[in-house]
Formats: sequence, structure tokens, C-alpha cells
Amino acid sequence: MPGDGGPPDLAVFFDPPLCVESGQSGVMQLGAENLGGSAALDVSLSVSLPAGVTFLPSPNCTFAAPSTITCDGGTLPSLASIRLPVNVAYSTALATRFMFATARTSSFDLDAGNDTVLGVSAVTDVGTVAVNVLNRSMDAGYCGPGATSFTQCNTTNTTTAVLTFVPDGGLDNSDGVPARWQQSASGRNLCMMSYGQFGGSVIWGSSISPSCFEGRMDDHEFLIIGIGAWRGCFP
Repeated sequence: MPGDGGPPDLAVFFDPPLCVESGQSGVMQLGAENLGGSAALDVSLSVSLPAGVTFLPSPNCTFAAPSTITCDGGTLPSLASIRLPVNVAYSTALATRFMFATARTSSFDLDAGNDTVLGVSAVTDVGTVAVNVLNRSMDAGYCGPGATSFTQCNTTNTTTAVLTFVPDGGLDNSDGVPARWQQSASGRNLCMMSYGQFGGSVIWGSSISPSCFEGRMDDHEFLIIGIGAWRGCFP
């Protein structure tokens, strides 16, 4: 129980940028919270980077080849938390990048089940024009599996939904699937994560006109690249 003098319980926190333009750098937020009743000693936070993501110098963090970032979390008292910014660069290859973050302590950890978490960054094309999606509703269509372009979608294989982009980064949609959204600062791309009907999908793409986005879909539940294609347009 928190604050009862029992063992520490680290819960990792990991928030990489969901939406990244090709070749862009970004900042991942990496941290942990001690939910247990005593201090966690020698806290270490690590991220396993996939191909296409490169570590950049970051305070309290080091990189060990071929792919591991390790950050020093020090001692974390009961009910305390820590957040560390980790700088990375993304390659030009367009795809979802899956990354796992882990929190460890030299102390006994009460619950190892919350020590590791998946983070996702989708690398998109730059897009043709900036499009503001906030507080707007989009008519979207999805098809798959295996489609790599929306030109492969038709009336018989396409699922449709109306998506409304609300200010807190959440997504209100007509099929009731929990989801969130993000754009890069330029507003030329759009990324979404759903947690239900589309198999836990990462839905990402870039603007093709002042009112439409188009792109591909990957699966963050089973870590599958290339499960379909989508297009969304504002009326």
C-alpha cells in the first residue's frame, strides 16, 4: 500500500511523440512513479530504440550500442515521480516505430507488471499544406489488411467512421473506439491511435489537400507494420 512502509513499486512512464515528420527530431518523456510504501533505490530508466531512431545528447542519459538508452533516476521516495526528457532523431523512412521503456530499481519491486511499457512514434511524410483539425469532424475510410494505398480501397472493403478532434488530444468517433490524435507543429501530418475495432491501430498520414489526409495503418497491439490504408476529409 502507498505510504505504509512496505516495499517500493515502480511504474514506468513513457511518452514519445506520436506524430513525427520524416527526418525530424523529437523529445520523448521518460520517467517512473513509486507507488509503494518505501524509497526505490538506484532507479534506472531505459529505452530500447528500433531502427530509424537515433539518440541525441540528453541530461542524465547515456547510450550503449546497438540500441539502448539508459537514464539515471537516482532514489525515488514513496509516492514520488520523475520525468526526464530524452532527445532523439527520426530517419526519413515512413513507418511506425515501436519502442519499449523499462524502469528498474536495486530494491525489491512489489509489482514487476508495471515496469515495462510500449511507446509509439509514427513517422509521416511532410504533407502538402498545413491543416488545422482541432474541433473539426472528419469523414474517414479504412481498408485492409494489406492495403498500402487508399487507391486499393473500394466500397466493398472500406469501413467508414466520423472522427471529431477534441482539444485534449482525444478522439470522439462514431464507432465508439477509444482513440487519441496528434499533429506535428507544422500541421501537415496527422496521427491517431485506436484501441479497439481496428486491432489497436496506429493510423498515420499527411495532408494531400487543404481538406484531406491520407496514409497507412500499423498494429500496435501485435507490432505489425502494414495492416491497411486510410483517407480522411473534412466536409
